[in-house]
Amino acid sequence: MKISEVHPESQGLQNIQQAGRATPAEKSPSPQEVKTPPSAEDKIDLSVRAKEMKKIHGILETTPEVRAERVAALKDLVQSGEYRVQSDALADKMLKESLFELNR
Repeated sequence: MKISEVHPESQGLQNIQQAGRATPAEKSPSPQEVKTPPSAEDKIDLSVRAKEMKKIHGILETTPEVRAERVAALKDLVQSGEYRVQSDALADKMLKESLFELNR
């Protein structure tokens, strides 16, 4: 493998050499070295989206997973033989769900 000539005048090499010669005062501190003084009062501002997400999370926490009254009503319909599945609506929903999964 052949390495092309390196000229000491090249800008890249000069930048590297200058960075190596910089004194600690000239070097910028790393993010871990930067320390901000603690404030008397910390403050946080949430975005509109974060506020909406917090509201939705609160609603979901209070909503039961199983709607007992709906389950009981459907169970009664099935046991009495009155529950009828609308096959067209079911097929449409199945197709929409599968298309939704494909587009993810």
